[in-house]
Amino acid sequence: MREVKRYSPLIDNYNHLITSSNEFNPENDESVNKLLTKTVGFTVETLLIFGGVFYQFAFITTGYLASAFGLTKLASVCGPCVSAVMSGGHWVIRNGLVEKTSEYAEKEVSDVI
Repeated sequence: MREVKRYSPLIDNYNHLITSSNEFNPENDESVNKLLTKTVGFTVETLLIFGGVFYQFAFITTGYLASAFGLTKLASVCGPCVSAVMSGGHWVIRNGLVEKTSEYAEKEVSDVI
């Protein structure tokens, strides 16, 4: 399940990259720009996931939120429950940051092109 959570953000970008590759027409500037933008988005997202860039930030943020909402006190009553909530929160934060960074990279490339 960990691997599925880790790589699931790549699915949308991969599908967009494949679609723009299939629609690629070197004589159409819009087609070329779309392929370049989707390639950059997929590449950035892949590098962020494999590099684990947002791991520490998500880890620290999850711990802070758990303390702020009293989950650490609840852990003595239901450890697996707290663990599941914290794990889910960690992946939501981490994958959300990866997605937003990828979207930002695509936007910046499309603005330059």
